[in-house]
Amino acid sequence: MRSLILLLLTLSLPLQGQPLWPAPGQAPWADHWYQLLVDLQFSAERPADAAQANLASERLVRFQASLQGRSPDPTLQKLTQIGSADELQAWVNGIAPSYQAFERLRAALHEELKLASLPRPDFTEISAYSLGQAHKELVPLRRLLAARLGETLPPHLVNRDVWDPPLIDALRRFQRESQLPESGRLTPETIAALSMDNQARLAAIRFSLRQWLQLPPKLSGDAILVNLPHYQLMALEGKKVHMVLPVIIGAPETPTPRFNSRFSTVTLNPSWTPPWSIIRGELLPAYRRDSNSLKRQGFELIDPKTPGSLPLPWQSVAPGQLPDLLSQYQLKQKPGSNNALGTARLNLVNSNAIFLHDTPNRKLFRRSQRALSHGCIRIQDIDRLLSYLERNIPLPERQKLQYAKKSRDSFTQRLGTTAKVYIVYMPAWPKGDNGASIAADIYNLI
Repeated sequence: MRSLILLLLTLSLPLQGQPLWPAPGQAPWADHWYQLLVDLQFSAERPADAAQANLASERLVRFQASLQGRSPDPTLQKLTQIGSADELQAWVNGIAPSYQAFERLRAALHEELKLASLPRPDFTEISAYSLGQAHKELVPLRRLLAARLGETLPPHLVNRDVWDPPLIDALRRFQRESQLPESGRLTPETIAALSMDNQARLAAIRFSLRQWLQLPPKLSGDAILVNLPHYQLMALEGKKVHMVLPVIIGAPETPTPRFNSRFSTVTLNPSWTPPWSIIRGELLPAYRRDSNSLKRQGFELIDPKTPGSLPLPWQSVAPGQLPDLLSQYQLKQKPGSNNALGTARLNLVNSNAIFLHDTPNRKLFRRSQRALSHGCIRIQDIDRLLSYLERNIPLPERQKLQYAKKSRDSFTQRLGTTAKVYIVYMPAWPKGDNGASIAADIYNLI
């Protein structure tokens, strides 16, 4: 009997190191957290008891730590030490993302769940249609476009079965949001984007929601957010977005990694030391075809063991000798109009040799699909970004920076503040109040 009483007492006590989570409906903050665990797929349903809530919360913490490149142990240890509901609420608030864009994407997820039964048109019947032609399949096409754009059709267009200017405009808006050429036609790529089944869209939204855990719960100070699938850079100050700039990112075979970093200096008129992969794969084959190609692009052969030494003259390099010389000398591209880094490089702290930089090949920004680089991120209109970041530099130093911009000399300048940098992969991005623009999964991560 004594043993049975002890067993019952043991079962009635909280698990060692496990806080007592509120039951569903007892605390609004806990209900919000439980729904978040479901939306981010760390729990199949709202936790019904403390054990389920704790297990799902641990899954989220471990995933968050993996995205941020740190150990989950301190956060999990703090969870085991919580002794009150207020402490537990504070722990949750210190983890849950608190961004309007995140909540808008969650709203898009719930809206997408409602659209699961939305009829799709038979695209084979209307793929070649043009202005003025009529077909019954244009009705579900128009409704699908409106739903995907998060718009409400006016009454006179709800059942309109004619290919007309409003339909063309809707197609162009959808193509723009899907990172496709804005043709206003049902191109194969547009049909593929519109035909994406509900499950694929839900997967993209849920995947993107989880990626918000790579960021801290709140941003403060200067920050740069690069969303790879949308080819966009956002310059932020706290919650305020100061500018959005197009970028070029790593090609699928040389993808730009996701990581968090920081920088406090910029180098104007940078030199460039190409990695061996580019030397072997591109520069040496070009040199074999044309022995003047490297000299024409401003490359020099530098002895890294003797800083300040003169470069080896190209005329002293015999045909076929270059591969052997590269065991002693280093290829370095001088600053100038041909330099692969352009006029400026933001010096990130990272072990991936990834930089944010300018590019001399600005015509590539005209493309809608811009996964083209070896991994670094090229920024369109980098001068605009630098002008914004320079606001914290004292006037004398800013004048030095302006002078360096006009010269060909390489010059590194502190920016007066340390900016955080977040390279993220979010194919689904919020638009409007409850819609989502879904870009192609260029690295096949979903």
